[in-house]
Amino acid sequence: MRRIFEVSKGNKKLTLTVYLTLIGFIFLTAFGFISWHNGNIRTSSTLFTAVFFGVINLYLLNTKYRDFTRYILSIIVALMGLSLLAFGGQDATGYLWTFPLMAMALAVLSVREGMCFAAAYLLGSFSVLFLPLGIDSLVHYEPVTATRYFLSAFALCCITLVLVNIQENTNRQLRLKTVKDDLTGLFNRAILDHNTIEQINLARNERSDYLLLIDIDHFKKINDNFGHSTGDEILVILGDILNASMRDSDLAIRWGGEEFLVILQRCPSVHAQKIANQIRIEFEQNERILQLLQRPATLSIGTAATSQNLMFDKALSLADSRLYKAKSQGRNSVVFSD
Repeated sequence: MRRIFEVSKGNKKLTLTVYLTLIGFIFLTAFGFISWHNGNIRTSSTLFTAVFFGVINLYLLNTKYRDFTRYILSIIVALMGLSLLAFGGQDATGYLWTFPLMAMALAVLSVREGMCFAAAYLLGSFSVLFLPLGIDSLVHYEPVTATRYFLSAFALCCITLVLVNIQENTNRQLRLKTVKDDLTGLFNRAILDHNTIEQINLARNERSDYLLLIDIDHFKKINDNFGHSTGDEILVILGDILNASMRDSDLAIRWGGEEFLVILQRCPSVHAQKIANQIRIEFEQNERILQLLQRPATLSIGTAATSQNLMFDKALSLADSRLYKAKSQGRNSVVFSD
């Protein structure tokens, strides 16, 4: 259990999924036994089935499929809610429990995912409430009650989605402020939190992620001879070059000072070598830098790939040692092997 909380640390959606699943265990198990004791086998079967899939959900949190757990939780909630609505639950009060269930499912989803969930659930509840399904065991609601329930459920979905949207926008803005480098506009090293590194490590058996550790040669001399404002402009130019060279799946980070880290996801070695040399050449031939310094500026780049036997930290250390090798060999070069 401690491992599950460590995995979800830093990911609010996953953390919320864990807590809701554990709380659900307690309530669903308790009400399942109460329903079974009272002879309501259909309701107890529904609740125990939800508990069973909840156990699977917790197991998946320890695997690379943990991002899917909130979808599984939402499907469980939808099926349980429709079952309680259709069969009445304990003492025909089942439909009342669907409101907190819907809010719970919507809370762990994004706005787009929540809209899909809400549409599917409302369509299912509409069928149960208003369509003649021809099943005698279903609860038959009075038209006024059915209409009030449906409108209330619709309103709850809308309100919850609006709140989720506000929260997501606020969290996104706050996160961007903490993980963005003010000077270059690239990410800073805070973007590589525990969860991101864990995802890279888990994916290393299925894909090859290349790390490019980039350093501007003789950057201290540039600051000393031309001033820090010129040095800052050089950093901005390199940031622009990195941004232009990246695919949507790649990540460019200002690692610190004049050092930058690029993570190329699902990238074969030939393509990674091409990108690294392209960045080095474009920086060396940049016209704005030639105007500022009256000479070219150069880069040294060390590389490494995550693999089945090489986790992120070790790959980063290897890229750093290769960067040092590029420096010692005369700079303005890319080192791909020892």
